[in-house]
Amino acid sequence: MGSNVKQLIKYRQKLLNLQREAPKVTQKLLIEEGEHAARQAKVIASSGNPDAVDTGRYRNHFHTGNHTRAHANNKEYDGSKPRTSGMTYQIDVYNNVPYARVIEYGRRTKSGSFVKGRYILRRAMKQAEASRQSRLQRKFSSRLKQVLERG
Repeated sequence: MGSNVKQLIKYRQKLLNLQREAPKVTQKLLIEEGEHAARQAKVIASSGNPDAVDTGRYRNHFHTGNHTRAHANNKEYDGSKPRTSGMTYQIDVYNNVPYARVIEYGRRTKSGSFVKGRYILRRAMKQAEASRQSRLQRKFSSRLKQVLERG
């Protein structure tokens, strides 16, 4: 009986550790999801959109983090922490080149015609969202197992 109580106390401590680490784990999972969406956008921009990608600058400037930060390298994550509001976490997936809005949403020409947008980021977000549940479940289960085994 005494060993069962000791095991329950150990398990309780592991759960308290998990509760303490939950915000960090959530932030890390959110950042990874943003990075995944940015990578998806790069893939979409480079395949099947030759008119959307000329020099590669647009394709290489998809990032995740805080869109108000200046971010000039080719890494997906800009290093900023996700914003929180209560139990809600937010992170931006964005492209910071000046003409990204024109490629994404389209534009009017001087003659008055309309050039359709490529909706690269929108398509990337849809693709990432379609597989998000299974990816998050797998990652969360792995992290949960790590925390419970580590104690």
